Amino acid sequence: MSLERPRVLVVDDDEIIRRLVKVTLAQKYEVFEAPDAPTAIELVGQHDIEVVVIDVMMPGMTGMEAVPKLRERAKDPIYVLLLTALHDQQSRNQGLEAGADDYLAKPMDRKEHDLRVQNFVRLGRQERLIRQQLESLSQLQALKDDLTALLVHDLRNPLTAVS
Repeated sequence: MSLERPRVLVVDDDEIIRRLVKVTLAQKYEVFEAPDAPTAIELVGQHDIEVVVIDVMMPGMTGMEAVPKLRERAKDPIYVLLLTALHDQQSRNQGLEAGADDYLAKPMDRKEHDLRVQNFVRLGRQERLIRQQLESLSQLQALKDDLTALLVHDLRNPLTAVS
Protein backbone atom coordinates (compact mmCIF):
# COMPACT_ATOMS: atom_id res chain seq x y z
CA MET A 1 0.00 0.00 0.00
CA SER A 2 1.38 3.36 -1.00
CA LEU A 3 1.98 6.11 1.54
CA GLU A 4 1.72 8.85 -1.07
CA ARG A 5 -1.38 10.99 -1.32
CA PRO A 6 -4.22 9.31 -3.20
CA ARG A 7 -4.86 10.70 -6.67
CA VAL A 8 -8.35 11.83 -7.60
CA LEU A 9 -9.44 13.10 -11.01
CA VAL A 10 -12.30 15.61 -11.23
CA VAL A 11 -13.97 15.82 -14.65
CA ASP A 12 -16.55 18.49 -15.39
CA ASP A 13 -17.07 20.93 -18.24
CA ASP A 14 -18.05 23.60 -15.69
CA GLU A 15 -14.85 25.11 -14.29
CA ILE A 16 -16.62 26.40 -11.16
CA ILE A 17 -17.81 22.90 -10.23
CA ARG A 18 -14.33 21.48 -10.91
CA ARG A 19 -12.76 24.09 -8.64
CA LEU A 20 -15.36 23.54 -5.92
CA VAL A 21 -14.77 19.78 -5.92
CA LYS A 22 -11.01 20.30 -6.05
CA VAL A 23 -11.06 22.65 -3.05
CA THR A 24 -13.17 20.13 -1.15
CA LEU A 25 -10.71 17.29 -1.84
CA ALA A 26 -7.33 19.05 -2.02
CA GLN A 27 -6.51 18.75 1.69
CA LYS A 28 -6.44 14.95 1.57
CA TYR A 29 -5.78 14.10 -2.08
CA GLU A 30 -3.66 15.03 -5.04
CA VAL A 31 -6.38 16.34 -7.34
CA PHE A 32 -6.17 16.39 -11.14
CA GLU A 33 -8.69 18.25 -13.29
CA ALA A 34 -10.10 17.62 -16.75
CA PRO A 35 -12.64 19.75 -18.66
CA ASP A 36 -13.90 16.83 -20.74
CA ALA A 37 -13.96 13.03 -21.00
CA PRO A 38 -11.20 12.62 -23.65
CA THR A 39 -8.78 14.63 -21.49
CA ALA A 40 -9.78 12.52 -18.48
CA ILE A 41 -9.08 9.31 -20.37
CA GLU A 42 -5.60 10.60 -21.26
CA LEU A 43 -4.88 11.61 -17.65
CA VAL A 44 -5.97 8.21 -16.34
CA GLY A 45 -3.48 6.60 -18.73
CA GLN A 46 -0.65 8.90 -17.63
CA HIS A 47 -1.15 8.96 -13.85
CA ASP A 48 -2.01 6.40 -11.20
CA ILE A 49 -5.51 7.76 -10.58
CA GLU A 50 -7.47 5.95 -7.87
CA VAL A 51 -10.87 7.68 -8.03
CA VAL A 52 -12.57 9.58 -10.84
CA VAL A 53 -15.38 12.02 -10.08
CA ILE A 54 -17.04 12.72 -13.43
CA ASP A 55 -20.01 14.79 -14.55
CA VAL A 56 -22.61 12.92 -16.57
CA MET A 57 -23.75 15.65 -18.94
CA MET A 58 -20.80 17.00 -20.91
CA PRO A 59 -20.55 17.96 -24.57
CA GLY A 60 -18.94 15.43 -26.88
CA MET A 61 -18.67 12.36 -24.67
CA THR A 62 -20.88 11.96 -21.61
CA GLY A 63 -19.60 10.71 -18.30
CA MET A 64 -21.55 7.49 -18.76
CA GLU A 65 -19.89 6.89 -22.14
CA ALA A 66 -16.50 7.59 -20.61
CA VAL A 67 -16.73 5.08 -17.75
CA PRO A 68 -15.71 1.95 -19.71
CA LYS A 69 -12.98 3.87 -21.53
CA LEU A 70 -11.59 5.16 -18.23
CA ARG A 71 -11.48 1.64 -16.80
CA GLU A 72 -9.86 0.30 -19.97
CA ARG A 73 -7.16 2.97 -19.92
CA ALA A 74 -6.33 2.73 -16.19
CA LYS A 75 -3.23 0.78 -15.16
CA ASP A 76 -4.91 -0.43 -11.97
CA PRO A 77 -8.57 -0.75 -11.05
CA ILE A 78 -10.22 2.62 -10.48
CA TYR A 79 -13.45 3.72 -8.86
CA VAL A 80 -15.80 6.04 -10.72
CA LEU A 81 -18.25 8.38 -9.02
CA LEU A 82 -20.79 10.04 -11.33
CA LEU A 83 -21.76 13.57 -10.37
CA THR A 84 -24.87 14.98 -12.05
CA ALA A 85 -27.89 17.22 -11.89
CA LEU A 86 -30.11 14.32 -13.02
CA HIS A 87 -32.15 13.22 -10.01
CA ASP A 88 -34.47 10.56 -11.43
CA GLN A 89 -34.05 6.87 -10.65
CA GLN A 90 -33.75 5.90 -14.31
CA SER A 91 -30.66 8.13 -14.70
CA ARG A 92 -29.15 6.62 -11.57
CA ASN A 93 -29.75 3.13 -12.92
CA GLN A 94 -28.23 4.04 -16.29
CA GLY A 95 -25.13 5.39 -14.58
CA LEU A 96 -24.67 2.25 -12.56
CA GLU A 97 -25.34 0.07 -15.61
CA ALA A 98 -22.64 2.03 -17.47
CA GLY A 99 -20.19 0.76 -14.87
CA ALA A 100 -20.00 3.61 -12.38
CA ASP A 101 -19.43 2.62 -8.78
CA ASP A 102 -21.63 5.32 -7.30
CA TYR A 103 -23.82 8.24 -8.21
CA LEU A 104 -24.15 11.62 -6.52
CA ALA A 105 -26.69 14.29 -7.46
CA LYS A 106 -25.92 18.00 -7.63
CA PRO A 107 -26.04 20.05 -5.57
CA MET A 108 -23.83 17.75 -3.54
CA ASP A 109 -23.22 17.65 0.15
CA ARG A 110 -19.48 18.25 0.56
CA LYS A 111 -19.14 15.93 3.55
CA GLU A 112 -20.96 13.06 1.81
CA HIS A 113 -18.87 13.59 -1.32
CA ASP A 114 -15.65 13.54 0.71
CA LEU A 115 -16.72 10.39 2.58
CA ARG A 116 -17.57 8.56 -0.63
CA VAL A 117 -14.22 9.44 -2.21
CA GLN A 118 -12.47 8.43 1.01
CA ASN A 119 -14.26 5.06 0.98
CA PHE A 120 -13.33 4.43 -2.64
CA VAL A 121 -9.68 5.26 -1.96
CA ARG A 122 -9.68 2.85 0.98
CA LEU A 123 -11.35 0.10 -1.07
CA GLY A 124 -8.96 0.64 -3.96
CA ARG A 125 -5.91 0.44 -1.75
CA GLN A 126 -7.22 -2.70 -0.06
CA GLU A 127 -7.85 -4.25 -3.48
CA ARG A 128 -4.31 -3.41 -4.60
CA LEU A 129 -2.89 -4.90 -1.42
CA ILE A 130 -4.88 -8.09 -1.94
CA ARG A 131 -3.68 -8.31 -5.55
CA GLN A 132 -0.06 -7.92 -4.38
CA GLN A 133 -0.56 -10.60 -1.75
CA LEU A 134 -2.10 -12.96 -4.31
CA GLU A 135 0.87 -12.39 -6.61
CA SER A 136 3.25 -13.16 -3.75
CA LEU A 137 1.32 -16.30 -2.88
CA SER A 138 1.42 -17.38 -6.50
CA GLN A 139 5.20 -16.93 -6.57
CA LEU A 140 5.56 -18.87 -3.32
CA GLN A 141 3.39 -21.65 -4.73
CA ALA A 142 5.64 -21.86 -7.79
CA LEU A 143 8.73 -22.04 -5.56
CA LYS A 144 7.12 -24.77 -3.46
CA ASP A 145 6.28 -26.75 -6.60
CA ASP A 146 9.87 -26.42 -7.84
CA LEU A 147 11.24 -27.53 -4.47
CA THR A 148 8.87 -30.50 -4.34
CA ALA A 149 9.87 -31.59 -7.84
CA LEU A 150 13.57 -31.29 -6.91
CA LEU A 151 13.09 -33.33 -3.73
CA VAL A 152 11.15 -36.04 -5.54
CA HIS A 153 13.85 -36.23 -8.20
CA ASP A 154 16.68 -36.38 -5.63
CA LEU A 155 14.90 -39.08 -3.62
CA ARG A 156 14.22 -41.24 -6.68
CA ASN A 157 17.88 -41.48 -7.72
CA PRO A 158 19.11 -43.36 -4.59
CA LEU A 159 15.97 -45.51 -4.55
CA THR A 160 16.49 -46.51 -8.18
CA ALA A 161 20.04 -47.66 -7.38
CA VAL A 162 18.83 -49.67 -4.37
CA SER A 163 16.10 -51.44 -6.32
